[in-house]
Amino acid sequence: MTYCRHIDLSNHAPCVRGLPKRALCLVVCLSGFGALVSCTESKDATARASSTPVVDKNVDQNADETTPAKSESTKTPVVVAAVPKMPDDAASTTSGTRYVDLQQGEGKKVDGEDVFLTIHYTGQLEDGVVFDSSVERGSAMTLPLDQTIPGWREGTQGMQIGGKRRLWIPADQGYGENGAPPVIPSNADLIFDIELLDIDRWSRVPETLPGATYEGDLTTLPSGVEIIDIAAGKGPVVSEDNKYVRVNAKAFLVDGESIYDSGQVGESEDLPIELFPGWRDALQGLAVGGQRKMVIPWLQTYVNDQPQRSLPPGATIIFDVELIDIDPWSKIPDPLPGWQVSSDPVATDSGLQIYDIQKGEGPSPAGPETKVRVHYTGHLVDGTVFDSSYARKMPADFQLGQVIPGWTEGVGSMQIGGKRKLLVPAELAYGTMGSPPAIPPYAMLIFDVELLEIDPTEPFPQPSNAQGDGHDHSGHDHSGHDHSGHDHSGHDHS
Repeated sequence: MTYCRHIDLSNHAPCVRGLPKRALCLVVCLSGFGALVSCTESKDATARASSTPVVDKNVDQNADETTPAKSESTKTPVVVAAVPKMPDDAASTTSGTRYVDLQQGEGKKVDGEDVFLTIHYTGQLEDGVVFDSSVERGSAMTLPLDQTIPGWREGTQGMQIGGKRRLWIPADQGYGENGAPPVIPSNADLIFDIELLDIDRWSRVPETLPGATYEGDLTTLPSGVEIIDIAAGKGPVVSEDNKYVRVNAKAFLVDGESIYDSGQVGESEDLPIELFPGWRDALQGLAVGGQRKMVIPWLQTYVNDQPQRSLPPGATIIFDVELIDIDPWSKIPDPLPGWQVSSDPVATDSGLQIYDIQKGEGPSPAGPETKVRVHYTGHLVDGTVFDSSYARKMPADFQLGQVIPGWTEGVGSMQIGGKRKLLVPAELAYGTMGSPPAIPPYAMLIFDVELLEIDPTEPFPQPSNAQGDGHDHSGHDHSGHDHSGHDHSGHDHS
């Protein structure tokens, strides 16, 4: 099968250190009649399936992920085939779909709707018009049976792998009064020929797991996730209170195909613990330095109760993970970068920590509406300088109420001439999202700040020998300031 081959991390881990600039494969398989939750194609297929006519339009789909109807000039030519006559002795489902078996299968049987079928099919109208055919496209399809039209959900019950069946589906078990324009008219009865190739092909876990070898039996968690530790760690362990992990990781599908490798970017990756439920569960209790194999069933890969379209339908994922660090961007370093301190900090109720390097002697800002002029340098906890007015030789002017809360509070109580080091936790800075690409999610920031003036009346003169980026930052809002154009760290956080 050809399908999206990389776990879609980009939507869940914005501004993650080292996230590759390669596409992480957010490819949506679309239907001309409404987007299927996921779809796949044959490995040797060269054209993506243009429609999935068996999707039940009453199933809630993402409204913004639909394929526009083709224009008249690009419509596929109409193909008309002989209309198969329904025999009098054709079997009937409870709801009135009729069927005959053209070939008996010998494999696993369809029993219930909570399965993923890999099939070839051809669908036509009663006048012989073939409106869709995976056979003609040369691309088999895998789809969740519980999201197909009722005639399919009932009509495929009892089929065995290798079997072929013909269905006569009345309009009320297909697309009903609305039809599926422009191909399927209102109140259209449908005829399908179906070949069942496999059931739950991407969910079956092999006896020998791909990736790292291990000894012993896997432990099954209440969620259905299976784990086994390959090497024990000796550092802190992951808990529900943590937000991010730094890992070396590889991921595989059940057929052994590699779909993710953090080593492809030449370094470890920082990933959110809430990437998806099974990932969160599988990480719990893993110690820094430890290595763990994780088997995450398809339902535990859902995000916001929706499947990841970058995975084959019903796919179980097998991970090999080495834990390098926990919440790497929120730990207080020792020693602190920047100005050196000689005393303990003062912690405020908000969580801000303040070191007074030099007491000022002038007035303090009157409140959030006060405009101040400061010099500053901002560090990440690893010492990276992400912004510095000192480096630009140009102080910054801003209104206290228009910057990050840690600055509003920390600078708001300074006196002119004072110098402070501020340790700003993520919730008082850029929070869960960070400020891509320079500031990671959940990042604590360390600022060295000097208060120069309050309510300055004249712009600061541009020095003739100014070194820096050539931009005037004096009027910028440094709270939501986009640092994306100034990566001072020398390393790519994108």
